[in-house]
Parts: sequence; structure tokens; C-alpha cells
Amino acid sequence: GQSYDIEEKSVENYAEIFGDKVYFLARGTFQPRTNSVSWPLDVDVMINNGGLIFFGFFLNFGIEGPGIQRILYCDQFIRIFQAVSDSPDLWEQQGLLVVQCRPV
Repeated sequence: GQSYDIEEKSVENYAEIFGDKVYFLARGTFQPRTNSVSWPLDVDVMINNGGLIFFGFFLNFGIEGPGIQRILYCDQFIRIFQAVSDSPDLWEQQGLLVVQCRPV
């Protein structure tokens, strides 16, 4: 999942492996490229650190650097993102779509 703090311009991206005991976490900041609130919206992201949370301990994997997040659509129940380009390590490829849904 992802969480954004609009006031702080901060973002967290996480992927649970064993619930809140073991999960990947990346933290950073973001800045929309325009003041538009229409879709799609491109957002510059700077990841400051990323790694694995293992029973409360943070194991830094050296995940950091700039990126672009394209938000195709977002409301309180669903978010649709698209990878704008290949990531340096090909973790994500250009055109990848990610859909996140919240339970109703």
C-alpha cells in the first residue's frame, strides 16, 4: 500500500509479507509537477530510504533516489498508478499498472 501526507509532502510505500511483523517499507517525499487536480497527475518522488521491517527492526536495503509516479485516478476507495519509465533495476517496467483498493 501507499500513504501520502499532503501537508508534509511525505510518502510511504509498503508491502506486507507477514502482516505488521515483516514488510518492505520505502519512505520519501513527493511534489506534484503541476497544480492541476485532474487525471492523470504526474508526481516527482524522492525515496530517502527503503528496506525490510523485521519484527520492529529496520534492515536498510539502500533503496533511494528519484522517480516519477503517474496517478491515473484516485478517490477514497481506489487508486490507479502507472509506471512512467523502467526503474533502474527493472523492478518496475514502463507501462506497469497498479490498482489499490480499500475495503468498503
